[in-house]
Amino acid sequence: MGQLLEQVDCSGYPTRFSYDRRGHLQTVTDALGERTGYQYDAQGRLLGSQLPDGRSEHYQLDRNGQLSSYTDHAGHTTQYRYNRRGQVQQRIDPHGRRVQFSYDAYGRLQALSNENGESYRFSWDLADRLTEQQDLDGSASRYHYDRLDNLSCLEYLPAPQDDAQAIIHQLHRDAVGRLIKKHTDDGETLYSYDSLDQLTAISFTDKAGNSEQLAFAYDALGQLLEEHSASGALQHHYDELGNLTQTQLPDGRWLNRLYYGSGHLHQLNLDGKVISDFERDRLHREVLRSQGRISTRSEYDRSGRLRSRLRRPSHQPPQLPAQVQQRFDFDPADNLISRFTQQPGSQHQQLLHYDASGRIMASQDAGQGQSETFAYDAAANLLDGPQAGIGLVRHNRLLTYQDKRYRYDGFGRLIEKRSSRRGIQHFSYDAEHRLIQVRSQHGGRQRVLNMRYDPLGRRVEKSEHDDQGNLLDQTRFAWDGLRLLQEHRYSQTSLYLYVEDSHEPLARVDGTGLHQQVRYYHNDLNGLPEQLTDDSGEAVWQARYQVWGNTLQEVREAHFIEEQNLRFQGQYLDRETGLHYNTFRFYDPDIGRFTQPDPVGLEGGLNLYYYALNPFTWLDPLGLTSCGTPRKSANPSKVINDLKAFSGRRFRFGGNTFKLDKSGMKHILERHHPKYWDGSVKARQSFLSPKLSIKDVSNVVRDVMRQNRGVLVGKGTVGKYQISGTSGGVEYVVGLNNGRVGQLYPK
Repeated sequence: MGQLLEQVDCSGYPTRFSYDRRGHLQTVTDALGERTGYQYDAQGRLLGSQLPDGRSEHYQLDRNGQLSSYTDHAGHTTQYRYNRRGQVQQRIDPHGRRVQFSYDAYGRLQALSNENGESYRFSWDLADRLTEQQDLDGSASRYHYDRLDNLSCLEYLPAPQDDAQAIIHQLHRDAVGRLIKKHTDDGETLYSYDSLDQLTAISFTDKAGNSEQLAFAYDALGQLLEEHSASGALQHHYDELGNLTQTQLPDGRWLNRLYYGSGHLHQLNLDGKVISDFERDRLHREVLRSQGRISTRSEYDRSGRLRSRLRRPSHQPPQLPAQVQQRFDFDPADNLISRFTQQPGSQHQQLLHYDASGRIMASQDAGQGQSETFAYDAAANLLDGPQAGIGLVRHNRLLTYQDKRYRYDGFGRLIEKRSSRRGIQHFSYDAEHRLIQVRSQHGGRQRVLNMRYDPLGRRVEKSEHDDQGNLLDQTRFAWDGLRLLQEHRYSQTSLYLYVEDSHEPLARVDGTGLHQQVRYYHNDLNGLPEQLTDDSGEAVWQARYQVWGNTLQEVREAHFIEEQNLRFQGQYLDRETGLHYNTFRFYDPDIGRFTQPDPVGLEGGLNLYYYALNPFTWLDPLGLTSCGTPRKSANPSKVINDLKAFSGRRFRFGGNTFKLDKSGMKHILERHHPKYWDGSVKARQSFLSPKLSIKDVSNVVRDVMRQNRGVLVGKGTVGKYQISGTSGGVEYVVGLNNGRVGQLYPK
């Protein structure tokens, strides 16, 4: 029947597949012999799966074949209720907390009610286009479209009780629907593209005429070769498999990467100086890492969860006990419940407790004298205690917590915070809802922190002034994509290096030339830095934290004069304010949540200020959407990260516009991408290459559609049909449904 039975990777390690008599995938056995099984009903619908350690999850379907309940590996059940149209009406979590969905007579979502009974409301036009979304407090986003259904104007309306003016974004597009200009009260942003729809330049000019531009260059495969900014130029080189092998930094240094044949990172070096070497097991998971004179070994359980880290001097025989030992235990729901640390002169154990939905409820560490407990309302807003009354939270905005008081503007942005530690802080924003100024008053002292961003929204500068306007401190930042690359403060320069395809820091290089010093990060399970060591293996900095990332204790050697400000992945501590810059918004570690609503709105979840269920097995490096820390200690998949920022793509042939939106891309990835597969791929279908990124998948769709221009012009956007074509020497099938791309797989 042409079913795949065995896949052997370039290292000779096999993955084996077996099927039931109906052709449904029944087991997957990895290169270590660990088996995952799947069960189906008579109609071939997935009913459950079993992990190698025996844990099972179950799906219950109603008579219409819709999911009525899901039971996770810990036995916790989430239920779903539907209307006659088959649309979800209720989602009920294991604690009985309900999310309600209401629809109009045409089946369009009219209201979305959270666990507290507060509702988001939606309005639509005659063409079924969303025209307004009203948030919990009555503030709204209003949408206007051109004749080709492109968004042409976005209005942000404040809550009714606020007298602020609306914030308006005017959007201008070219003939094929690409955004070429955006106008706000702050200024104008221009976008340029090449013939392959790749962004080649973006510039912003403010009302005073000050301008900043970014420029990009690509090779014939669409791989980014150069990025030019005010910080200088980044240049990239790739091997024949598309692996990034070299990056030239703005200061001329070269960052070099060596790979195994499987495409996984083997070594990272800077101008030939080895930063880290990596050894991997048969599943290509990292099992040994070198950092200067220190080696760290990682061990995993049968389900691929990190079980232990053993850190020792590189010259020490592995038969001897490691100097630093960390051991991790998880509950059946994959929540971290115990972390044991033993090092010379001390040992301690942290115990963690959760509710059935995975919310962190308590943490105890007797050895460190640390104990924290938490309470939440039904919508996951932090409360002072289980009996906390009305008025502490409104519209998912925390107003009072311990000694802290918060106030928000009509757009839901934090504008004032009062606390005993920081005094009074006032916050100001630009038309993109980015924090641009913090005015602080504490103990008779006043300070002003100003921030500046580049045209992609990345923070490139912060400067602190006294109340007379005198400059006290200034830090400039340079970026590589959406990861912080360098910072410049006074005459000091620091370079940040990361674990492959991740925001977890690996090392920092302070200074350049003869004064260059490498410091190595040793992190918690979630990537939170706990210690820095130098080339000799000696600790130069270390810290302890509260559960939500607030620094409890920080110790550094006298010769380590720099600041270590990296916190949760993607976060940078601003010591001037106590907030963490989190790429697209700010995070407050005092309360474990964001200070501004989610820039991607409900795409990031029902609570627009929410960080995560818990910070140990969840992370949000961009400040957009939380995701689980990756199983098997693999790096967060580039595909999964890119999906957060994927806003869709349009293809125009004749008078027809075809769309590849986020839901279509998600469907493709879950069915056919090995790094995002949900287990439901049919035997007659096949996997995409694991090397394909979101952009690659989108470009494959583009290539196939261009080869079928005549078919697309003739058949248009009505009905279901498939087309096929080649991209990169591989033949693919693309499926279309009323103009939407929802299927892509190799023949």
